[in-house]
Amino acid sequence: MSFPDLEITFAEVSVESWQKWHEHFVIKGNNSEKDEKSGTLTLLSPNGQKMASIKLHAPAGENDEEHHMLASAHLYFQQMEFQPAS
Repeated sequence: MSFPDLEITFAEVSVESWQKWHEHFVIKGNNSEKDEKSGTLTLLSPNGQKMASIKLHAPAGENDEEHHMLASAHLYFQQMEFQPAS
């Protein structure tokens, strides 16, 4: 099974940490499992209740609440896990 890339958008103030990770992981080749990022997408109902989550295993992003200038990144994943809310 293959997974499409995920494009995320985040506040531009976060770009420096993404660039440092990209330099370390991609450019310098420090791409062992311990260097990968992971993350979770949380699916919410219209009233804001958690319905389910999808865990992403491989490079993912960090949470940033600022909404100024925006940047984006394309992320790849090796595995996804769908987890319905309990």
